[in-house]
Amino acid sequence: MVTFKTGGVKEDGIDGSGLRREFYHSFFKVCLTKKTMFVGDGRRKFPSNDVNLVQNGYFAAIGRAIVASVMNGDCGFPYLSPIVFKYMVGEDTQEDEQLDAVPDLDIKDLCKHLLDAKTDDEVIEVTGGDQGSIISHIGWPTGENFSLRNRNVLVQMLIHWDIIEKRRRALDQLKAGLNHMGFLEATKKNPNLLPLLVYSESFSLNAEYARNQLQPKIKALECADETQMQAKRWMQEFLNDMSDEDAQSFYQFATGSADPPVADESISMEFNSYDHTLTLPSASTCSSLFRIPLGNRTSIDFKRSMKTALDNARFGFGAERT
Repeated sequence: MVTFKTGGVKEDGIDGSGLRREFYHSFFKVCLTKKTMFVGDGRRKFPSNDVNLVQNGYFAAIGRAIVASVMNGDCGFPYLSPIVFKYMVGEDTQEDEQLDAVPDLDIKDLCKHLLDAKTDDEVIEVTGGDQGSIISHIGWPTGENFSLRNRNVLVQMLIHWDIIEKRRRALDQLKAGLNHMGFLEATKKNPNLLPLLVYSESFSLNAEYARNQLQPKIKALECADETQMQAKRWMQEFLNDMSDEDAQSFYQFATGSADPPVADESISMEFNSYDHTLTLPSASTCSSLFRIPLGNRTSIDFKRSMKTALDNARFGFGAERT
């Protein structure tokens, strides 16, 4: 439940899902930018092994939040490494445990130095350095010396330790949270749900996706006068020139989330007939309604107004945007 207060007094308000969707989207972004919570490159994140976060149940909490967001039809969390998902549903991760997947840069660097070693002495030199001190934590057999012969085994043990063993408690917590109401089990049985947790190129919010969704909406708009016909042409031109970043900002502006919706988001479009003088677009995120402005005098002014609105779409928090 999202509650707003001003001076300690609860505000009355009607939330048709736009506020909630934006809240979840913003909350997930904060979790991702908090470096102690998730690690790894891009949209292939691993939960960290931060002791305080694990002890306080943060990963179980965000797992439940993801389930709540999805169940409400808001947004998913397509940022997890495929390895994380496989681990949580009990699939074998061994083939995926490669050096490129290692989230800890120090461990990755240590593995590279071991693989670059040309002699037994060089292997021993690498393991005896400051970076090599971590080896005592990975379960290496006591008394077994390091050499070129067992170097690859050592590297694989380091990779597995960093990807799984070091963060096993966090992974198990996240798994417990995501299995709230049986969601994780349902995701395992239905591959169509996988893009809600693991990034998929075919299920990404890009310019092509936006054009496919929005072009029929613009085409269907009925124009009452020349001003509306002109705004319709300019909106079509803007859509044709839209970049992937513009598409994400557009959905953030119109729906409250820049990630792909749980189901195909049906954005409605209309002209802003309430005030013909407004140059900036407006939207109601609760009903996913986008209003095309009618106050611009030229196509350049129209594109500038659209760009201004979409560039600022990630700021602010409310059901109505202008």
